Amino acid sequence: MPIPHYEYKYIAEGSLLYTWSDNTIMGFSHTHYSGVGMTSGGDILFQPTVGNKMQIVPGPADNPDEGYRSWFSHDEETASPGYYSVMLRDYNVKVELTSARRVAFHRYTFPETADANIIIDLGHQIGTAPAPGDHLVPVIVDGYLKGHTGFDAGFVYDAMRIKALEKPKPPVPLSSGRSGLEYYLKSGYTPVDKVTESVSNTLELAYDDWCIAQMARALGKDDDYTLFMERAKNYSNVWDRDTEFMRPRKSDGSFLEMAEGKEQEIVEKDGHRYYRYFDPLLVGVRPNRHYTESNAWQYIWSVQHDVAGLISLFGSNDRFNKKLDSFFDMNPAISGPKYIGVVGTIGQYVHGNQPSHHVAYLYNYSGEPWKTQYWTRQICEQLYRPGPGGLCGNEDMGSLSSWYVLSAMGFYPVTPGNPVYSIGSPLFGKTIIRPARGVEFIIEAENNSPVNKYIQSATLNGEPLDKPQISHGDIMKGGRLSFVMGPEPRFDPGQGNKPD
Repeated sequence: MPIPHYEYKYIAEGSLLYTWSDNTIMGFSHTHYSGVGMTSGGDILFQPTVGNKMQIVPGPADNPDEGYRSWFSHDEETASPGYYSVMLRDYNVKVELTSARRVAFHRYTFPETADANIIIDLGHQIGTAPAPGDHLVPVIVDGYLKGHTGFDAGFVYDAMRIKALEKPKPPVPLSSGRSGLEYYLKSGYTPVDKVTESVSNTLELAYDDWCIAQMARALGKDDDYTLFMERAKNYSNVWDRDTEFMRPRKSDGSFLEMAEGKEQEIVEKDGHRYYRYFDPLLVGVRPNRHYTESNAWQYIWSVQHDVAGLISLFGSNDRFNKKLDSFFDMNPAISGPKYIGVVGTIGQYVHGNQPSHHVAYLYNYSGEPWKTQYWTRQICEQLYRPGPGGLCGNEDMGSLSSWYVLSAMGFYPVTPGNPVYSIGSPLFGKTIIRPARGVEFIIEAENNSPVNKYIQSATLNGEPLDKPQISHGDIMKGGRLSFVMGPEPRFDPGQGNKPD
């Protein structure tokens, strides 16, 4: 259900969104995250207003006249299960909120006026501490490149570009901006002695920059495309060739010292805390950790926008594949302090947490697609089951379920922002997708069974599939993707051609 927002507050500070002592409202959020293990979301904020002067910031709680925020009184407020209403005194607008099972509703009753407005703040957020990266960006870019263009693309692009280049301006809190942006712009990475979860943050920002580049190219902004594609390579700035990990790096350019049996310590300086030593198996707890809910083994692979570039850091397909083999085969244990989110494990692969979700598909890019077929089928069969508790971890906005649905059909989007799907191992003999009225995309898997998990041959609309991928356009046009399955690895489309 949508909720009113009173102030920029964070659960980590012991504050709640709704506080009885508040007497102003900045707006009403329409989106909330489901199953993310914390209070979060509210990325889109609505505020009805009246007047011919448009405000673009909410203004402070003690002086709402400086923005679009409004006074309210509890005497004009009603709340019951499934329903909330309040009168915005500044505008004489009655707001009512309710929801159905899957849809939330706002109703605004305005006074008679020629100056009724609804402000939509696309950058508003609630939650704990800043998350790494800027992941509204890939959602927007992926949708736009898949044909969802019913919005002002130029306006939204400009907002993404500004956020990628500048800190938020008051009264918007710095926490609404990109974490560690000043260091990222200066050095090409976020340093461990300045930024929480610094390695993850660097990798995620590089991917987000790549996504902005894709939208810049689509909009004909060639200079921006060049700028952000160059920044998309920043992942390499935390690559340590000696350990073959994305390793925490300090502001002086040095890598964090290896643990090598030392007892872990916490460094605290200027209000910032971090673990003193680098341990590839350490997840740890926030705010000390180097990676977001993961360790170095799980974050090596978070370069989905440039897998070929990641492979080149290893030096060869063979070295890349050996590291990836170890990832799935090694002991799942992690170093203490333990983190409860490490669930649904196969080796160091953690399906119960999102940074690993694309990893099983990376063999498609390194010349061994049959291993992608093996591991995607294994994950489907081992880590999902019907009934309560059927998901192996936190659903996080449907990510575990959507991974299963897509992978069970036989493909997965490794890189949102690139409208292609990497081929895995279809779970069903026949699947029909209906992307539009009268259009069908059919996936067939001949001889499919729990034993016959390997693709022997594949055709798209009768033509041999030359890469282990299909495009979003292939699905939207309709057609037929046909596999012949067998018990032994044989399928290598295009004699080693890699996905785009």
